[in-house]
Amino acid sequence: MASAIVVSGCAQDPTANSSASSVSASSSGVQTSSYTPEPSGGETTQDASSTSTPEPSVENQSAAPSATGTVGSDGRQAVAVVLVNYGSDDGGAHGAGIVTGVSEDSGTCTLTASSGSNTITGTTQGHSANGSTNCGLVSLELPSGNWSLVLSYSSNSSVGQSDPVEVNVQ
Repeated sequence: MASAIVVSGCAQDPTANSSASSVSASSSGVQTSSYTPEPSGGETTQDASSTSTPEPSVENQSAAPSATGTVGSDGRQAVAVVLVNYGSDDGGAHGAGIVTGVSEDSGTCTLTASSGSNTITGTTQGHSANGSTNCGLVSLELPSGNWSLVLSYSSNSSVGQSDPVEVNVQ
């Protein structure tokens, strides 16, 4: 099994105009860099658990945003949600992202993992940052197999979700 090293940004000065990034390298020589949103500062919750010890692996580091600008039947504006950083390890999967088109602290970010009839979710609070909303890292403990991840965002005024991405949990 190839080992991977992931280096990512930690807490940022909220007055700074810089962004954190992560760079991954593996023994196979593959490198990936990506933007990592500011930490949420809130707790991450999950509705399932596992006892295995994770070993990191790197997956594709971005997913396309969803549509924006439309207003749903409930009056909320559709916003773009981008799953910016995600991956899997021996005990589960994780994801973090950004919501463009809205900057607010009142919404909830939900990472949903689906495999067959199994669905596991974890949530964290969204945080306003420089004209967008950051969804901090959400980690899910998952059994091994192929899982589809979707990051969604919901508030009183906005709603949206990322395109699904696939991860393989060992």
